[in-house]
Amino acid sequence: MKTITLKTQDDFFDQIGKMASDQNLSKSVLIRKAIQMYQKQLTDKKMVK
Repeated sequence: MKTITLKTQDDFFDQIGKMASDQNLSKSVLIRKAIQMYQKQLTDKKMVK
């Protein structure tokens, strides 16, 4: 697996940590799932056009 480094504001970092904790996920898994959902959303929009 490859590594991506993300720079973000402290408050956003804290939000990600809370969301991950609330769902019993690591921050990496949460971010991966969010990107996958975004990719699907973009794909679905292209199919509608």
